[in-house]
Amino acid sequence: MNSAELEKARVTARALALRIQQDRQFAHRIMQDPITVLTEAGLPEDFVFEFLERTQLSDVQGYMAPSCGLTVLM
Repeated sequence: MNSAELEKARVTARALALRIQQDRQFAHRIMQDPITVLTEAGLPEDFVFEFLERTQLSDVQGYMAPSCGLTVLM
């Protein structure tokens, strides 16, 4: 991932984090199917786990953490 793609992922993550705070239905959808909802909202799948951890949603149903440690998102 180049720096422009990484910056786009950061901007998307920040916008999604704000949306979660303002939209309970969106947060609920993430809890049900995090990968689908977040990738459809523009977040690269490689960053889903970190996003869930940083937004304190890491206990979502059926989601297993990848073995990589991406700490560059937000």
